[in-house]
Parts: sequence; C-alpha cells; structure tokens
Amino acid sequence: MPTNLADVKEVLVDVELLTKYRMFDRALSLLETAIGVSPKNIELRERACSIAIEQGWRQKAIEHLLSLSSLYIEAGKLEQANSALLNAKRLNPQLSITSRLNALKDIERHPRQMGALQPAPQNLAASSYYAARGRALLSGDLSCFSLFDIIQVIENSRITGFISIQSPGLIGKLYFNDGLIADASTDMLRGIPALKKFAELTCGYFEVEKSAVEYKQNIQTTSNTSLILDILRELDEERSMGENVIEIPLDDAGDAGTHIH
Repeated sequence: MPTNLADVKEVLVDVELLTKYRMFDRALSLLETAIGVSPKNIELRERACSIAIEQGWRQKAIEHLLSLSSLYIEAGKLEQANSALLNAKRLNPQLSITSRLNALKDIERHPRQMGALQPAPQNLAASSYYAARGRALLSGDLSCFSLFDIIQVIENSRITGFISIQSPGLIGKLYFNDGLIADASTDMLRGIPALKKFAELTCGYFEVEKSAVEYKQNIQTTSNTSLILDILRELDEERSMGENVIEIPLDDAGDAGTHIH
C-alpha cells in the first residue's frame, strides 16, 4: 500500500489494468484500501470518484466527492472544491451542501485564511480555517467537517490529546494517544459504547487540544479507520436486529480520559 509517491503511482497503474479488464469492483476496492493508507492523496481520491461515477455507484461517488472537496480546500483549490460539491449535489439533489458552500465563500472573501490550510510539513493538516479558541489546536462546525475527517487529521498528525464535542443532546470527548483513539466518554458512557454515540454525529461544535501526557488505553486499536468501520457495522447490525446498545453506567465512566502516571 502507498507510503510515498512511487507507491501511489504503482497503485494507479494496477487500477488501470483492472479497469482495462472491466474489474471495476476490484479497482475501486484497491483504491479505497490505498486511500486508507494515504487519505490525503488527491490523485487516489480523484480516480476513485471517476470510477464510481462511470459505474453509476452514486453513493460511493458522493462519499468520495465530499472527501475530495475537503482535500481541495486544504490544497487551496477552491474552484475544484466547489465543483466536487456541486457534482455530489447533482448525484443526490436531496444532499445538503449549503454549509460547505458557505464555508468556501468565507474563504474566498478572506483569502489570507488560506495560509492556515498549508501548515509546516511537521504539523500537516493540524490547522483549520476556523479561528482557534483558547488552547484549541483545531476547531470547527461538525456540519462542515465530518468527525471522521477530524479523527483522520489527528491520526495523520500523531497527536496525543482530545476532541471536545458539543452537539444537541450529546456532550463528550474522544481521547488519543499518538493519533490513535484511546478512549471516549459522554456524561453516561465510556469506551466503545460512548464512541458509538459519536459515530453518526452530523452537527455540533468540536475543539481539538493537545496533551503532554498519554491517556489510559480503554479502547485498543491499530487503525482508527478500521475501528470506526467496525463500529458502523455493529450499529447497522444492532438496528437490523432491533437490539439495544449495551451501555456502561455512569459509575464506570468516571475515569475516562485518565492520564497514565
């Protein structure tokens, strides 16, 4: 899987070979695996978009177009970001992209903010065109940014710290050690049950802060993407089976986010 430009080129060559023999499912699967390793690579995401659109896989195309728009914004390619959003809207007229388009307009009106989108290489993607408040390293509106995108930024930057989340009916934190999810907490839950509560958030406000000390590892994972996919699969299974999520009571949630001493 790609760890550098040469690896990305090899993946794209393999994808072209697969599409030549009309193995489009395998081509897209290969691209998505590569994207999981190199989530900031625009070429991979563009090729995934084109295959999904050509094959009429609307939902896949929309997912990749929305992610691509975020990558374009980070790269300062505002016209391409706008085009990606409009293409997603064309594929699904019910899709709400107003908040993202408004965010683009804000950047166009205040171009100096684009400097915040291109930080020094050692801190890549650890900034936002939202003004940071207090000690916040990164902050913004969850209607503009997917929580999973924020988690990916933290993993890529290998940040030890936490995300504070305030959403209607849900307030809590996600804790990270070296970029990987270590714990999650709400007022009543901790660990995986708390993480499930955050999985489908589409609105609210978030702030990311760094910590000099690691947190207690109450959630074990080697990949945030794999963990989140497992959570989403579990939620789908629970819905289909009509089962209730098992919740840890408040007494057991008190030490969430405890530092390692």
